Amino acid sequence: MTDEAKTFEKRIESGELSIVHRLTDRFEGDLLSDALRTEEIPQEARIYADLDHSLPFEEMHHGIGIVVVRSADAERARAFITEFLAHDAEAAAQALEDAESSIADEEAPVLS
Repeated sequence: MTDEAKTFEKRIESGELSIVHRLTDRFEGDLLSDALRTEEIPQEARIYADLDHSLPFEEMHHGIGIVVVRSADAERARAFITEFLAHDAEAAAQALEDAESSIADEEAPVLS
């Protein structure tokens, strides 16, 4: 384990940093990092493969990574992430509905 990974793990164990979200993919990590930056919440999105296995193995069973913030910001970050992901899911559902409606309105091509 690298010195950086050891320091990161100690900061989590000491309570200085808190894990506020488990990532499902790297894209989600990028989205949340950008969104939290706009809210001026310092954070780090870490992918487990990039952590040198610095977290206990049981922590690695959920998702592909984590979003970590200062413990003082944890409650605000969790609330923001919950709202952000709910809005993102609603927008994705609406886009899918619009696409399906658009496809249904078009004539199906005839194969010859």
